[in-house]
Order: sequence, then C-alpha cells, then structure tokens
Amino acid sequence: MSEKYTVGISVIVPSFAGRARLPRLIECLNQQSLDPRLFEVIVVLNGPDDSSAAYLRGLTTDYDLRIINTTGVGAAHARNVGLASVTREYLTFVDDDDALEPEFLAVGFRRSKPQEAVLLPMRDIGEDGRHHDSALSARISQGAGRTQLARVIPWALGFNACKILPSRIATRFRFDEELKSGEDVAFFAQLLTIPHFAFTVPADAYDAAYLRSVRQGSVSRQKASFQFSVVERLQCIAKIRALRVDESSRPALKNLEDAQFTFVRDYLSGARDQVEDAIACAVDLGVAGLPWSDLRPQRSKKLVVSYCFPPFADPAANVMAKTLANDGVQVDVISADMRRIRKRDESTYLMVEPVIGEHVQLRTECSFSAWPLIVQFGRDALRAARKLQKKGSEYSVLYTRALWSGSHVAGALIKLAYPQLRWEAEFSDPLRVGADGQPRRGKLTPGPTAWKLTRALKRLGGAELEIASHFDLTEAVTILLADKLLFTNENQRHVMLSQYPAPIRCTAEAKSVVRPQPTPPKHLYHGRSTYQTDGKKLNIGYFGSFYRDRGLGPILDAAMDLPQHLQEKLEFHVFCDDPRTLRAFAASNALAFGLRVNDYVPYLEFLAITHKLDVLLVNDMTLQPGSFAVNPFLPSKYSDYAGSGVPVWGIVTPGSPLSAQVLDFRSSVGDASSIRQALVDMMGKLR
Repeated sequence: MSEKYTVGISVIVPSFAGRARLPRLIECLNQQSLDPRLFEVIVVLNGPDDSSAAYLRGLTTDYDLRIINTTGVGAAHARNVGLASVTREYLTFVDDDDALEPEFLAVGFRRSKPQEAVLLPMRDIGEDGRHHDSALSARISQGAGRTQLARVIPWALGFNACKILPSRIATRFRFDEELKSGEDVAFFAQLLTIPHFAFTVPADAYDAAYLRSVRQGSVSRQKASFQFSVVERLQCIAKIRALRVDESSRPALKNLEDAQFTFVRDYLSGARDQVEDAIACAVDLGVAGLPWSDLRPQRSKKLVVSYCFPPFADPAANVMAKTLANDGVQVDVISADMRRIRKRDESTYLMVEPVIGEHVQLRTECSFSAWPLIVQFGRDALRAARKLQKKGSEYSVLYTRALWSGSHVAGALIKLAYPQLRWEAEFSDPLRVGADGQPRRGKLTPGPTAWKLTRALKRLGGAELEIASHFDLTEAVTILLADKLLFTNENQRHVMLSQYPAPIRCTAEAKSVVRPQPTPPKHLYHGRSTYQTDGKKLNIGYFGSFYRDRGLGPILDAAMDLPQHLQEKLEFHVFCDDPRTLRAFAASNALAFGLRVNDYVPYLEFLAITHKLDVLLVNDMTLQPGSFAVNPFLPSKYSDYAGSGVPVWGIVTPGSPLSAQVLDFRSSVGDASSIRQALVDMMGKLR
C-alpha cells in the first residue's frame, strides 16, 4: 500500500443542487456494513448554495464525512476535486441521486486488489421506485466469480457506477472537463493504457448492488438532440482516439468508439438532412473514418479507384484528397490497404471525409512493379465495384489516377465490365518511362488479365504497339479505352502522347485536358501547429528529400558562400524523411545560418506550418541529359505552396512546368550565383 493512502475506501459524491437528494444517499451510507473506520465520504458541492452544505455539516456520522465547496462547473470537475482529495487506498464514485445496498462497500473492499477493480452488481430504480434489471446489470451478473482484463470487457468502461478502484491507479487520471457528457467513458478508457488492468466480479455479492436512479434528464434518458447525440458523442470519440494504447487494447478502444457512434447513427437515421452537418463536425474535431455511408441520404454517382489513398502518407494520396475535396462531389472509393509500406496520416482523410460515401479498402499485398500483385488489386477492385453496384449504387462516372499503375489496371477492368461508365483517367507522371527517361522494367506475365487487356488493346487500334512491360500495356490501354484523359501539365501530355503513332496520338489529344494539381481548400491552412520560428530571421521552408549533390544540397552550399552577416539573418526549416543525413551535413560544416532539421509532419500540419514561414522553397527535378525532350514533371509541392499565400522560391530548369508557374523568387538549377542573389533579394524585400 502506498504511504500516501490509508486502509479503506474513499466514496466520492459530486453534488449539484442536491439538497433534496442527499438524505437518501446519506441514509444508505449510514447503513453500510463495512466498519465506518474503513471508509470516508467526500461530498463535492459545485452548484449554488441550496443549503446542502449546512445540512451535511449538521450530520453526525461514524465515518469521516468531508464537505468540499468548489466554484468549478460540471460533474467532471467535481469528481476531479474528489480524486485529488482521497486518502484511502481504494475509491468509488456515487452520484447524489443514487444509492448503495448495505453490503456494497464491504464486498467491494473485501475483494479489492492493488492492480484490479471490483465490478459490483447494479440495478436501475425508476421514478416509480421500482427496481429494474437492465442489459448492463445482466452483463455484470454473467461475469460473477470471474476476473477479466479490461480490454476483454470494454463495456465495463462506459459508466461511473458500481466500481471500486485502486486509488494509486485511478488518481493518475482526470475526468475531461471539456466534455459535457461522456466524460465517464473517456475517463475509464484511460485504464486501457495499463495493458493488464482487470475487473473482478464477486460471486458473493448478495445485497451489494449499486442502485442507479433512472430519471428524466439522466444520461440513460437524455433527450435525443443534435448537440447531445451527435456533437457531444463525436467529442467523446475524439478524446478516446487521443489515447495511446498498445495493439492488444485497440479493439477495446474501437468498441467504446462504436458505442458512442451508435448514438450518432440512431439520431441521424431520423434526421438525414443533418448528416452533412455531422460530418463537418467530425472533420472540425479531427475524427476521420467514421461509418457515414449508410446514413447519407443519396448514393454516389461517381466511383473512384485510387491504389494509394488516405489515410496513407504518400504524395499520390495527398493529391487525390485535394482533388476530391475541391470537386466537392460525393464519391465511392476503392483503394489499397498500404499499411505495410506506408505510414498512416489520418489528417489527409479529414480532407475527403465530407465527400466519401462508401470506402472499400482492399487487403491485397501492395507493389509498384510486381504484375501479379497489381493484377490482384485490379481483380479485387472489380469485385468490390460489383458489390457496390448490387448495394444500389448506379455509377455514371469512373475516375482513376495513377502513378501507381494498379489504379488504371482496375479502371480498365471495370470499364470493360461496365462499358456505359464514363472513364476519366488521370496521369500524375509518365507511366511507361521513369524519371530517368528510360523504360520502366515490369515483366508482363501471361494470365487472364494480361490477355483481356491485350485483346482490348488490339480491338481499340493498338495492335501494332510494342509492349515490352506491363507499364507499356497499362498506359496504352488506358489511353485508348478511357473516355477522358487528364494530364497535370502540357509538357507531360506532349512527352507521353508523342510516343504513339499519329492516329492514336490525335485521338488521345482530342479527349485529353491539362488540369494542374489542385491547391488545398483555404481553410485547411489554418489548422493548429506548435511549430515556432524566429521572427528576427528570414525563415525559409523546405519540405522534401535531402540530396547532397542536388535539390537542397546546392542551395545550402550557396548560402554558405554569403557574407557572415547575411548568413546570420537566415534560417532554413527542413522537413524530410532522412533527418540524420542532413544533421550529419550540418555537423560537418561550420554554418553561420540557422538550419532546423525536422521529420516529416502530417499533411495538415504541414499546411499550417507554411503560414509560419517567410518563403517556401521548391525545386525542379534534376534530369539526366537527353532523358526527355522537355521536362514533364511539376513538383506536387508547388500546388500546396501556391495555396498558402506565402512567397514561393523556385529553383527551375528552362522550359520546365515549374518555370511557367507564378514564382515570387526564382533561380536556376545548378547556378549558385542566382541562388545567392535570390537570397539577398529575399532579405531585402522581406526583412
């Protein structure tokens, strides 16, 4: 036992205007069979003076009765005051309108252990004074005589009543005073951070029940409303999700979340016109991925297949999220589960949450270049599309976007199965050739899918095309079969289509458009970030990989050549996937300018950080001589920067897509003097 606590139980009673209710509770406490020296009662009064304090002070009890007045608002605050005041090794919470059977404390104390909670019987008392068994009381009874881990019975975490807790553990936590309801769920969910915490249900619990008053206005009879049933439940879910638990406890957290969402679903089932407001509330709270699809009043008319899609952290997923968010059209989505090869970034899902109807995430092994795995995704996507159609979706448009070729393979298979669909296919970059201008290697193994796509290619006029890889096949079939082709810039369209014979090229050009990558909606730049910058310096932000001989490396070299008094006015803020390499570079060079090296941050935090910087740096890809007739690549970061309103500095090659964009400062790739001059110009104009 901790030296801080003495033997026994502390009973915490929050009371708001409870003068009429307290006598009944005091009577049952007086009747407890437990030795009164072994428990204390802490009544926390947090409402207007209704003579409760005078009543309590006038009592003579055999147990220690303590009265605490607080000006704080809400039962959560009152319980926290009680938690901070306990002196006994165990504690329990009792509401002022509830009661305890005579053996409650005695049985609870007898079965208490330092690493476990005791879960005692509970009965509901209606306004007619009659006892009623509930589904919850039945669950407790079924566990009689057993000790079970909290993560195995998460339903036991959803209420305050009928628990005896070890004070040493319970006082680690606090009730969230921001929550207007559901604070009990959020509080007890914290027990899941203790992997082996358990509940014991005594077998010998006769006359030891917690008597819960079920009256008008109590949570169990709370009137359904958008505020209580939706807003407050989503707030509770946000708190639950913020907990960090080990993998074994995650299903229990999900169970608690699902229980809260049941309130949301039940309310919105009768208020479909408020579904969009509910989704907007979830987005504002940062709660992504809730099952909204069955609640939406209409089915989606557009099907999107995107191999890489939120919540996985990848530029392709980010661009897709921006595209769908800006379109604002409700869509169903089929994507790959990329957890084995990509980190999760839940923030990107918040961008698309308002427009997603159904989202099917396929559990297939992911690969950029292995044809059998790409085929598996395509076939699974076709099956998923058929299931969605059977559920009542009547699609008119199919949209796919690729550098990950699985998106277009799936698109082709779906288009062949449903030729009435208008297929809009977008290319983020050339598919059949890589960034070095050389053909991508990808062995095309025989099989039903390869045969089906090859037959379609021949039927559409591509019989004479040389197909050396599955990338060749996928790009060619997409160009011929899709009803609309989208490219991110004119150079890209020229490079890709110029490889094809004139008849195919002309047909493709006629059905193609150039659509630059979209900028994120303005409100997404105003999220929260604790990142700090020095207002006395010129703060330059760079988000991307660090290479010593290209990209950021030559820029830092040029900065080192500036006079020291100018270097001291500079600070580079770099967010990259390999911070150790850049830190090693900084350690090996005597830098007079500031260099802050950071890991990658979630996408929405990245957008928020842009507003804390003075200049955003983006550079063209360095191409091998002769690799392309013109540079077909436009860095995806440019569209993110352009929407921020922060000055953009571009390091460009002549004739590149980036060189044609609006840039506040520009330098040439490989030209150290133009880089130094741009830095001097920035300090003159911005400082």
